[in-house]
Amino acid sequence: MNQCKRYCSLWMLTILLGFSGSIVAQSKAGFFANEDKKTTWLGIDFTELKLFGDSEANVQKIKDNYLGAINDLVLTEPDKYFVAKAFNRSNLVFDLSEVTRLNAEIDSNKLIVLKSDEVIHVTPARVQQMVSGYSLKEKTGYGIVFIMEGFNKSKTEATMFVTIIDMATQKVLLTQRMSGKAAGFGYRNYWARTVYEVLKTIDKSAYKDWQEGGK
Repeated sequence: MNQCKRYCSLWMLTILLGFSGSIVAQSKAGFFANEDKKTTWLGIDFTELKLFGDSEANVQKIKDNYLGAINDLVLTEPDKYFVAKAFNRSNLVFDLSEVTRLNAEIDSNKLIVLKSDEVIHVTPARVQQMVSGYSLKEKTGYGIVFIMEGFNKSKTEATMFVTIIDMATQKVLLTQRMSGKAAGFGYRNYWARTVYEVLKTIDKSAYKDWQEGGK
């Protein structure tokens, strides 16, 4: 009898684990299949940001002024920073409260790195760890967040992880490192351009690749 219970328990556990895995897969597929489902733009998370090739930068000013200003641009210039269009969302809402809170806690003294290979340092596992720590206040639907990895002034480019999450479970459904070229006058516009370039790439090709099961 005990042996039967043990085998039955193992059988039920196998089914539950398989079912759990299918939920995650369906949620990812559901993001692309249900483009009218409520999706929240969570903003740009700069907490892993590293700066290279800009050792004379005013890091305190970058933290206090420019990072928030870049996030604000996405809100105030939606025709240029076309999140809804790039991700084919017909029901996109904005809530930057969590990234605003997190970005305020950045230690500006740790922003600058002296080696270019220190810029590329975030991993998909780290992205999940970060997302798991978000305070989403029981939000549901899908969320999109860009986790900024580095500003490499020597290469005039930024790298970031474009990340789609299931808000209810805080599971990362898709995350991919992408890069964009910097351009423009002034610190804010120069680095904000990289976000525009990444959105343009998503709109042009990446979204379709993801939807079809590509990279």
